[in-house]
Amino acid sequence: MQVSDIKNEARSFLDTLRNRTTNICAAHLMGSINDFSGSDPFPPYLDVDIAIIQKDTERDPTTSLPYPGLLRDNEIYYVDESLLFECVYFSPEAYCPDENLLSSPGLTHNLACGENPVLYDPDGFIARAIRTVKERAFKPEWIKRRCLDQEQYARGALQKTKEIDVPGVKLLTLGWVGVYLSGMIAEALKQTPTHRRALVNLKRFCSEHQQEELYRRLLTVLGYDRMTADAINMLTDRFGQIIDRAIEIKRTPIPYSFKVAPGIEDYITSGTLEIAQEGHPQEAAFWIISALLVTGAVLLTDAPEQEKPGYIQDFANLTGLLGMDGIDHWPERLNTAQKVIDDFCLFAHQILQAR
Repeated sequence: MQVSDIKNEARSFLDTLRNRTTNICAAHLMGSINDFSGSDPFPPYLDVDIAIIQKDTERDPTTSLPYPGLLRDNEIYYVDESLLFECVYFSPEAYCPDENLLSSPGLTHNLACGENPVLYDPDGFIARAIRTVKERAFKPEWIKRRCLDQEQYARGALQKTKEIDVPGVKLLTLGWVGVYLSGMIAEALKQTPTHRRALVNLKRFCSEHQQEELYRRLLTVLGYDRMTADAINMLTDRFGQIIDRAIEIKRTPIPYSFKVAPGIEDYITSGTLEIAQEGHPQEAAFWIISALLVTGAVLLTDAPEQEKPGYIQDFANLTGLLGMDGIDHWPERLNTAQKVIDDFCLFAHQILQAR
């Protein structure tokens, strides 16, 4: 399907969603679809991210992601067994006052894209936000502000990693440090932050600015320096073997478990293998490892007791691949992570000063 067809499908889906969800006042596209023109073919394994603005709605305090203005965890809809829509719910306050909008890495870049991202905007709410972003978002003061926000996310993820005792959640949270550092450098370079390809982008940024050694140190902290193409293939195979069972038995809300949903397998495996097959198995690690950790957490929480030893072994196999067996490595790893964050912040500062 072409991107223009996908956008029409998204509008139809949104009409259906509005009939059963209260207080939707506007909606627009986010994510990778905004990188394509209307006539481009849309890769069938990618999802379509939709920002939905809901007024008069309280925030769920258990929301997994730290971004300001998020109301609750995302919801994933698999439509006609062909399209994956991921709905991201925001309050109007994420867009207004202007300070909130201009300091948001995700919103600014998605609203500044070349193609019109608007899906539903009866009162001109998104149109006004787009004008604000295009006029002001890429002035130095707001670039610096978004860099600072990404720095705070990275430092916050590291602090949470130190505090968490559950091994799988600890490892998952550490992985987000790399994503946020990539976002910080992307902002400094006026590039769009991303999640799935965060480390691919960061690798390139570091190469272009003679920071290869700093990037290598980050990979070592995350354990991704040990990842090979064979290891990535093994992990994607295992994800394919367990995801349907996790979807079947999921009952208990846990962080990021919204990603355990019908239609997600190809999104995760093909999205991972695309990166690995480009010659970046280490950079593919975050996407598949995060998916495995969340899926494993669902299974260890909700599966019958007789099934759990196999999933415990999955985690042991994964930590073995990453060189993270046991707990003795954590103090030194976290101390090194702190130094890596500090040095990436210096890197971002140098970019901003040069620009």
